[in-house]
Amino acid sequence: MKSETIALLNFMKESKQLEIPIYQRTYSWEKENCEQLWEDIVQIGKAEADEFEPEHFVGTVIYIEKRNGQARYVIDGQQRLTTAALIIEALAQFNEANREEIGASAEELRRRFLFDPTKMGDAAHKLLLSQTDKETLMALVAQEEVPENYSIRIHDNFSLFKRKIRRALKRERAAIWRGLNRLTMISIALDQSQDQEVPQRVFESMNDRGVELDNADLILHYLLMGLSPIEQRQLYDAHWLPIENMFGQTEAGFDQEAYSKHFDDFIRYYLGKENRSLPTRAKMYDAFKTYANKQEDIQTLMEIIQTFAGYYSTMKLGREEKPLLKAAFDDLQRLNANTPMPFLLELYERYADYSTYSVMLPRSQFQAMKARMGLLTLEQFEEIVRLIESYLVRRDVCGLSRSSSFFASICRSIGNERLVENLSDLFRSQTVTTKRFPKNDEFQMELQTRKLYGTSICAYILRRMENYGREEPLNLDDYDVEPILPTELPLSREWQEELGINWREAHEEFAGTLGNMTLTKGARYLADRPFAHKRDLETGYRNSRLWLNELPGKAQRWDAAAIRERTEVLTERALEVWQTA
Repeated sequence: MKSETIALLNFMKESKQLEIPIYQRTYSWEKENCEQLWEDIVQIGKAEADEFEPEHFVGTVIYIEKRNGQARYVIDGQQRLTTAALIIEALAQFNEANREEIGASAEELRRRFLFDPTKMGDAAHKLLLSQTDKETLMALVAQEEVPENYSIRIHDNFSLFKRKIRRALKRERAAIWRGLNRLTMISIALDQSQDQEVPQRVFESMNDRGVELDNADLILHYLLMGLSPIEQRQLYDAHWLPIENMFGQTEAGFDQEAYSKHFDDFIRYYLGKENRSLPTRAKMYDAFKTYANKQEDIQTLMEIIQTFAGYYSTMKLGREEKPLLKAAFDDLQRLNANTPMPFLLELYERYADYSTYSVMLPRSQFQAMKARMGLLTLEQFEEIVRLIESYLVRRDVCGLSRSSSFFASICRSIGNERLVENLSDLFRSQTVTTKRFPKNDEFQMELQTRKLYGTSICAYILRRMENYGREEPLNLDDYDVEPILPTELPLSREWQEELGINWREAHEEFAGTLGNMTLTKGARYLADRPFAHKRDLETGYRNSRLWLNELPGKAQRWDAAAIRERTEVLTERALEVWQTA
């Protein structure tokens, strides 16, 4: 290992090629990071030189020198190197457009720091990024259209620097170049012979130095670090790139933040399924290493992770193609139901295997395999998902918290035969408060008496009951929960008369309950208006197309008796929608 203090631009210029390994995180600097570096560059560029040239330290770059001396693998420092490259290309394009030579001509800037015209292909680029960043930076340097799936961060930060340079005064642009030349860093070269141990420890220690690494970064690095570059590329292209596209690709390009979030959630639930225990987010990487060390080989492990990532994205990101299952998964998403995911991953595997083997094997062999492996039909899977939904809704209505570990703990607990019945039996057998399935009498009582207004479950219940049984569900995203009888005091004289002499008691008992809730557009504008006004508006209850508004639309007054009647109707439907185990 050797280290030295060196100017950032000199390091870039003397490096024949700086390559970001494919297991490294993508470029992740946000606008705030770029603004800070830009301000530092301008300030140090404007500083007067005295006996010593002013300098600004920007951190450390750690790399492994390839044995052939033609490239350096960057282990740490790509964020600063990439940002410097974006500023240099922005300067080069400004020079070309305005016939200026800030630092040097556009051609010379690119030749020194970005592109070697004497070489071909990837070898010509002095900074070779990974994944979607690579093609985007190449396109910018070549002044070509960015690819369809471009890197949002690369593109947006480059545009930021172009705007800043264009708006700067001429003397300020000169200061920018001086500032770039005054950026210094420490370069640390690791011994190539230690490339399977030292870089791994360095990479993991970056979290301890305050550099936030996503679990996706750490896990990919852990899986690929000990392999040859050719093996790394093959496994990345075959198994990891599809995962990145599942979780991070958007219409606007690759979204690193979305990828990191979805991958973190997925791998946590996957480990929960495998270990029957959900790891904390702080311990996810350690849990993954323990799990990975028990697997036979890296390729098989990556194939499995890719497969289950596909199941996860299908359920979680709305990609299910079967309408019956899609509706069930979408309802779980609206319910914000994440805790069942370890169990759902196991179930989806059984369902996917049913779909695969049912067309591959003769009927007799398939039936034997179905019984032996506990494969699920589409209808069985949908029934189980709806049972899980009932479990969660009932617990929410009854004020019982969702256990983060329950569904992970029951993975592989329902056997291979009578799957739906076994799950029902398992639910019924739970007696402790953190796990039990509320029975009909408790659920009914809570629906009728609990103050559900203002809770997250209230809107879900109303929307789900409204669309229950409809062949074509209504889009209710624009509808808000509205208490028919206002929930806040003081009540207007009209509402006091509506409720009668015991209006205070009636308001206390019914105002926040389900029987008094409905869905309307523009609920905030109705607020405390008299009942007849709400009912008879052109957009009021009487003219509403919603089932929820049938009784309010027909009612002559909205008092305790009317609310009780509607409560019974809503409760009856709720018991039909969310059935007991």
